[in-house]
Amino acid sequence: MRIRAVVQRWGPEVAGGAESFCRSVTTRLAQRGHEVRVVTSTATDHLTWEPTHEAGTHIDNGVEVVRLQPRFMRDPTKFAHLDQRVALADRPLAPTAQQDWLLMEGPILAGLADELREPVDVTTFYTYLYPTTATGVRLASPFSPTLVHPTAHAEPQLDLQVFDSMIDHTDLFVVSTPEEADLIRSRSRGRANVELLGIGVDPINASIREAAADPAHGRPYVTVVGRVDPAKGSMQAVGYFTEFKRRNPGPLALVIVGSQAVEIPEDGDVITTGFVDQRARDTIMANAIALVQPSWFESFSLVLAEAWTAGVPALVQRNCAATAGQTIRAGGGLLYDDYAGFEASLLMLLESDQTRRTLGESGRRFVADNYRWDNVLDRYEQLLEATIEISRNRLSSQPARR
Repeated sequence: MRIRAVVQRWGPEVAGGAESFCRSVTTRLAQRGHEVRVVTSTATDHLTWEPTHEAGTHIDNGVEVVRLQPRFMRDPTKFAHLDQRVALADRPLAPTAQQDWLLMEGPILAGLADELREPVDVTTFYTYLYPTTATGVRLASPFSPTLVHPTAHAEPQLDLQVFDSMIDHTDLFVVSTPEEADLIRSRSRGRANVELLGIGVDPINASIREAAADPAHGRPYVTVVGRVDPAKGSMQAVGYFTEFKRRNPGPLALVIVGSQAVEIPEDGDVITTGFVDQRARDTIMANAIALVQPSWFESFSLVLAEAWTAGVPALVQRNCAATAGQTIRAGGGLLYDDYAGFEASLLMLLESDQTRRTLGESGRRFVADNYRWDNVLDRYEQLLEATIEISRNRLSSQPARR
């Protein structure tokens, strides 16, 4: 099958969940014998879209990668102001303001329309939020079936009218959790075809003990893994942990792993590593007392599932429907929605080895039963075929041109 994937960023240095999922899926599909072509930008920084790669085509693990140049870079300050207007508006923004927001969101890629006219069996798009998907689906739909991985969560941006066209031109939405499926069906007012697909999870080595990857230097610690960003709940997690240590003195540390959109001052108990390689990240997770997942805005948490493969229990933000549901179904952690819940749950994990083992083992079994790559890819190939069939039916029902 000839498969085209469109994603805003590409590469091993890109830590975004949707981008990582795209790279994992397309690489494995190429290994299964499919002809896979990825269309992406030359940027790795989603805050500015500053080019860091040359435009052009190269092969990456059997995948043909086409990098297109962004037409302009984003001004983070101006975009943050407009994005705040979207988030806080008590009524929908005017259509022109919504278009301005989408243009500033970026990336706007030179030559994307030409790429999307090239014949393939199906075009897949990763994450709804960027114009590569929001306008790309409409551009591609006359020429190929369209499948979108929205990676959506409840946020004001999803309700913008600039995404209506994407919904109308998508043959199939493929989501990661039942909560995301409900969200897309609600947003589309029942018009969207939605199917559930698990995300394949590579187990991490729970026996890794590398001193070089122990930023806590032998102290027990809990860890937050992911981009350090207020939108990801990072600052609230730091605040809760700092208060926890004030009330509960002891050796426990918080280790925060990931690139920093905002700087977190270290105080001896809060340790930041910045971006680390995969092995170091896995080592830190595998040796943690617990993984803290503080984000309110997720469609699926891969790091949560990865921690479970090492038998590490989790402390999860209850206000994120997708990750709370993920945790409840797995039986792999405890939920909190305020400081009192955070403190009580963390104390429970610290005081009971048996509780940690029980939750971690339940999470490990859940991932093993639901997120094996072979099963996910078998299901994905079926969904690609279903997308082609839906498109065929859509085109056959349209009135003939005169």
